[in-house]
Amino acid sequence: NMEKWNKMLETTDLEYGDVFGFTMLEENGTNSNGKRTWAVRDEQLVLETEGYEDAYYEMTKNGFRLMNFNQLEVNSKMPVVSINTTIEEMNKTAKEAMTIPKHITNTNDYRFEYASVDTKTSGIKTTQMNVYEKLSTGGEFKTTYEVKYQVNPQLTETYSDVTGKKIKEPKMSNFEFGTSYTPTPENYITVGDEVYSYAGWLAAGKKPGKDKPNTSKVPSFTKEDTIQYIYEKADNLINMTIPTELLFGTDGNSKNITSKNYGIKNNSDNVSTEVSLSEFKKEKSDVKLLTSKDKDPSKTQQSARLNVTSNGTEVIKSLTESTKDQTITTLAPGQDTSIGLTGTYFGNLNESTIVHYQMQFKFKVIPN
Repeated sequence: NMEKWNKMLETTDLEYGDVFGFTMLEENGTNSNGKRTWAVRDEQLVLETEGYEDAYYEMTKNGFRLMNFNQLEVNSKMPVVSINTTIEEMNKTAKEAMTIPKHITNTNDYRFEYASVDTKTSGIKTTQMNVYEKLSTGGEFKTTYEVKYQVNPQLTETYSDVTGKKIKEPKMSNFEFGTSYTPTPENYITVGDEVYSYAGWLAAGKKPGKDKPNTSKVPSFTKEDTIQYIYEKADNLINMTIPTELLFGTDGNSKNITSKNYGIKNNSDNVSTEVSLSEFKKEKSDVKLLTSKDKDPSKTQQSARLNVTSNGTEVIKSLTESTKDQTITTLAPGQDTSIGLTGTYFGNLNESTIVHYQMQFKFKVIPN
């Protein structure tokens, strides 16, 4: 056999950089797996490809250099990627699909690329891995391995209001191929100053703003898909009882300002509501309202200091026409409270003074 191979090499037109391979067979025709593939190194016969079906060599000026590109192994742990991962992205970690045995020390001589990939759908896919080994004479020699990779499903979750307007960027949720995933929509979404309440879901292909949202339990998914969440403005769920007028004044010779306790109730079954004083507007008054920076006058002056109370506790001090957007209380569904006015009047108690202000409330849903 040695004479046969040497004669073939003598008659074969090889140039530096060429790669050729040997396959040795037993007498019964089976592959010897390198047990009879000997090479001369330092005038000694050595077995350097035992365990491999073929032996490959590069023709160099210094003799035949053993190549190892056929001795790599496919990693038993397949790469896992997401839907629509590009081949460029997969090639960045392509070497993780292969294992270089420890007896190969020139690991930097290898380069890996996927021949093609399909990540448009989930599943376990099979493709070819191009493996390149550097040649000592320059350039590379390519071979291929069959490799597998796993594409995990991705659920796209979109957010629209009942008119079909997008209120939030879609969310991409990846999950393991072969498992199921049950999404959980948020009960409330805050967009800027607006709070939205979950109203239901639509399957892919349905039209937000046109098709009626499904209020049943959100389904589970085993492959890539889209689910559309529909929300309505939570302000539509606000249901409050508030006073239409709030009377206050001094009693007798006292300078103390008091009022009755007026009830406010959250009648909603679903949402907590923040109650704020949005504006306190003068309609008719000759009384100066003192701010928190003003000191109490030391002598009689037609002025007053007003405070807003909730359940008897001062929540807004030194109420004036410039007071805006001050929180009074937050009420859970079905909860109520009382509001009133307290303070001090610094004018002449013997003179009658009538004042008229317009108090505006603002209500905002607070997500539970």
